[in-house]
Amino acid sequence: MDNDVHAGLIAQFNRCAALNRRCIAYGQKALDEKRLREARLFRAIARSATIQGAHLLTAASGIGTTDQNLSRELGEARTVLLDVLPEEINRAKASGSTPASVALEHAHAAALSTAELLEEALAAPSGSGRGELYVCSICGFLVQGEAPDVCPSCGVNKQLLPAVE
Repeated sequence: MDNDVHAGLIAQFNRCAALNRRCIAYGQKALDEKRLREARLFRAIARSATIQGAHLLTAASGIGTTDQNLSRELGEARTVLLDVLPEEINRAKASGSTPASVALEHAHAAALSTAELLEEALAAPSGSGRGELYVCSICGFLVQGEAPDVCPSCGVNKQLLPAVE
């Protein structure tokens, strides 16, 4: 495949991924405001972006074997942990933006938990039976096994750590 075509597919995939995340957040805000029709619209747009993104990633040969995909995501998580987030956290702290600093520190903790789970999955594939997966609905921290009483990252009560199915 031509490099320009591949780059275009990946750029459009990234746009779809960003659209998906924005619309999920917008949909939650609409729900909070009791605007059910708009919330449904945002969820539908997010789902459409997910479908489009999957097709674009497939066309760009961006989906490999499960081990290749695990390795790719582990590499991404490590890059975020080692290169991207420390710099962004420092920049936010230097600017005095507490909300940005907190959000980025939570993102760092979530990336760390993600990397650890990816490493485990690569080391012991399929059916290792380590228990349920939980995602903190406040900060995105991942937990495998039994849900802790509070999120290790943001300290929220465990009722806000829904199981992933």
